[in-house]
Amino acid sequence: MNIKKMTRIYSIDLLRGIAVILMVQQHTGYWFWNAGGDMGSLIGEYPVMVIINGLGGLAAPLFILLAGIGAALSIEGGKSGKQLILRGLMIIFYGYLLNILTPAWFSPVSWYVLHLIGSGMILSPVFRRFNPAVLLTISGVILFLSVFFLNAFNTPRYLDNDDMRGINSITGVCRLVFFEGHFPLLPWIALFITGFISGRWIADKAYISILKAVAGFFAAAILLYLIKQGDFGFLKNTFGARLLLINLYMYPAYPIQFLTLSSVSLICVYLVLLAGMKFKIPSGNILILTGRVSLTVFILHIIIIRNFMVKSGLWQTFSEPATVMLQIAVLLFIFVAVYFWRKIEFRYGFEWLLRLI
Repeated sequence: MNIKKMTRIYSIDLLRGIAVILMVQQHTGYWFWNAGGDMGSLIGEYPVMVIINGLGGLAAPLFILLAGIGAALSIEGGKSGKQLILRGLMIIFYGYLLNILTPAWFSPVSWYVLHLIGSGMILSPVFRRFNPAVLLTISGVILFLSVFFLNAFNTPRYLDNDDMRGINSITGVCRLVFFEGHFPLLPWIALFITGFISGRWIADKAYISILKAVAGFFAAAILLYLIKQGDFGFLKNTFGARLLLINLYMYPAYPIQFLTLSSVSLICVYLVLLAGMKFKIPSGNILILTGRVSLTVFILHIIIIRNFMVKSGLWQTFSEPATVMLQIAVLLFIFVAVYFWRKIEFRYGFEWLLRLI
């Protein structure tokens, strides 16, 4: 295999930092705010609050896409399949540790974004054997299969948190892993694969290929939308209804929504890469530093804040102004902690432990 000399791409760290900040603000906004209704119904009264919170929905897709990019860049830089498999196993371990330490949200068998990313890492040595055309075809099949299994098992059209906590049985766990968890393999591993392909393009400086993928995914989403408007008889069934469902809620993710999120995530990657070429991004930028420890920030903010809000009885008790002030305070604390933590090279974090092992 041709090993390329890979240097750290700070623009990718920058986007990872933005993603974790989006996730923290989305989570805390929901956990703190006594909104008096679901976010969709509040947009007329609180448009700024709802839109900013909605942007947080892009965080998890970005994490998945960037993890795929990182896996491909690791392989291009000479990392072995064994190293990626070990890293994937550790990330899955972190996922189950997060489950156990956050009973206010998860059950021990919940399947969240870390489990999905770890699985992608483990499968990366397989992905490396195929060219982008084959991998994109596999991703399309995975997206189709996600709808097939949701329909075949009569999964509720929308999954709430109790549904995604699962049942402690082999069948229940498998359903979470494959199509009923927060971020099941079907369809989300397809986004990891997309990231893996993008990582190859980034290593080759073929950034225009990312734009072509954006156009392809968006065109596929538009095509499905147009088919929905066509009201074709052969799609007037439960499978067709799921295939063409338009939904802003992410659990589960349906094709039109999934393809749109993939397009937006990819264009974000392209834009930060473009910015990295046009402007010098200092390695000490606070968002880059936060991106370097995004895994630790991600895990700790869930364990500490979610559990505290539920156990203290303060869950969703704050007004909109108080919520905004608390969110700013949380983000400032993260930035200050990251700034001083860098002085010891981010030792003892979850990323540090990954490298150590």
